[in-house]
Order: sequence, then structure tokens, then C-alpha cells
Amino acid sequence: MDLHGNFIYLSPSCRRITGYAAGEFMDNPGLFEAIVHPDDSTVVTKHLLDLKSGKDIEVDLLMFRIIDRAEKVRWIELICQPVYGEGGKPLGRRASQREITTRKKAEEALRSPTPPTCNSPDWACYVDETYPKKIIFRSKCRVLFAITFENCYR
Repeated sequence: MDLHGNFIYLSPSCRRITGYAAGEFMDNPGLFEAIVHPDDSTVVTKHLLDLKSGKDIEVDLLMFRIIDRAEKVRWIELICQPVYGEGGKPLGRRASQREITTRKKAEEALRSPTPPTCNSPDWACYVDETYPKKIIFRSKCRVLFAITFENCYR
């Protein structure tokens, strides 16, 4: 992103996350804001306005939802940091985004007052209330948190 908030380069992988090709974002600068979930638009709009105004932000981390081309809600984590040229001259910003929908669903499941059932496709893990220190992990959760069953009972 240049100093005025215009995209200079977008990875082709944005299609995998958003359903839109990099060229579509380049051709339509408002597309990024347009796909942000309405409940998260204030945070993202403030971030973009801060960048366009030249506000000195070293590193910014945002988590927000988008609505992809297939109208599916996805969670995104964005890390944005400045890029400097020779002599410390500001050149713009570098942003990295990744989809964190699975992680957000697992966090929701952990906060849920009732654990998900074994038949749920998003079944991840939960705390067994009869054994306060026992956490039940299913395979999806084990992959998500990179743990083994042996680590659960320590």
C-alpha cells in the first residue's frame, strides 16, 4: 500500500480467502471495505483512515470478519506495518492477512456454556465441568492447537 492508501501489490492468494482476484481489488479500491462485515466496518474504516492521514502507526493488528464472494462469513487477521526506504523515508505499508475462521470457531466453542456435540462438524474441544482441569480434545482441535492427547492430562 502506498502512502495514500492505494494498493501496489496483492497476492494472488487473496482469491482463496475472499473469492475475489487481486486484479479486482486493484481495479476497484473500494472493494476491500465493501466486503468487510457491517459489524466490523467501523474498526477497519478507522484503520484505513489513520493510514491515509499519515498517522504514525508502527504495527497494527486487526481481527475482523469479511463476507466473501460466496457470501460466507470469514474471520481475517491483518498485520500492517510501515515500509521504509533509504534514509528511513516512508514508502508505504505492508499488510499480511490470513484467515482465522477455524480458530475463532474453536474459541467460541471454548467459551460456550455447553460443549458442542460429537456430531457437530465444527466440534473442537471443551472443558469437562466434572473434572475442572480436564480438557477434551477431538482431532480438529488437536491439529488447530498442535497438541497431542498426552499433553491434555498433565
